Amino acid sequence: MNNIQKTNQKYWNDNANEWFGCTALPTYGVKFKTEDQLKLFDCIEGKMVLDIGCGSGHSLKYCADRGAKELWGLDISNEQLNLASDYLLSNDYKATLINTTMEECHSIPHNHFDIVYSIYAIGWSTDLDATFKNIYERLKPGGSFIFSWQHPLHRCVKKDGDNWVIKHSYHNESYYDLEIDQQLVRLSTRKLSTFINHLIKAGLMIEHVSESSDDSLFSDKSKSDPKSEKARLVPLSFVIKARKI
Repeated sequence: MNNIQKTNQKYWNDNANEWFGCTALPTYGVKFKTEDQLKLFDCIEGKMVLDIGCGSGHSLKYCADRGAKELWGLDISNEQLNLASDYLLSNDYKATLINTTMEECHSIPHNHFDIVYSIYAIGWSTDLDATFKNIYERLKPGGSFIFSWQHPLHRCVKKDGDNWVIKHSYHNESYYDLEIDQQLVRLSTRKLSTFINHLIKAGLMIEHVSESSDDSLFSDKSKSDPKSEKARLVPLSFVIKARKI
């Protein structure tokens, strides 16, 4: 797992600029409903928020624009954190940004946050038990955890000529190599039930699960690019909201 983290960390350090501002609140995922539509966040004004895998800081700015009292973010990539710091400061916001893994975030205070969230980053975790336990411990009682990630069916279904076919087993959760920008990363496609059961094991109560593609894809069939076609058949992303009780 340590080798996987180092491989993925190198990718994000080398390519941080290429992902500047990508997939950040109010967006939850590609061809997916937004926070403006789903309204999963509790009131942000005056709250302490923690972004897991904060990337370039755009989601933290979204929270700051809505009156968050404290902004915290962690990321495995120090290059991403440099971008986030510069971006937030350019908008007159300050955040506590920590270069660490989501599995070992020892320097982040316990029982401190009203909202912990992660936009398209939790899937990089190499240990969901440790990650969700860390999140549970850092939430205040009653605090909420919201995260989005690529839907496991997304990887399973591929275009084959004019048809969409199942290319990978939904049940296979082993790690695989993925080439992005001519550089390898290592990921696991976990089942939706795996995420749910690990949340329950950590002590979090699930309040909402959404697999909803953007409604406009179904009302406007003229959107015929491959991702739009695929999103009309299977969800490309999902989002879960849970709470510490």
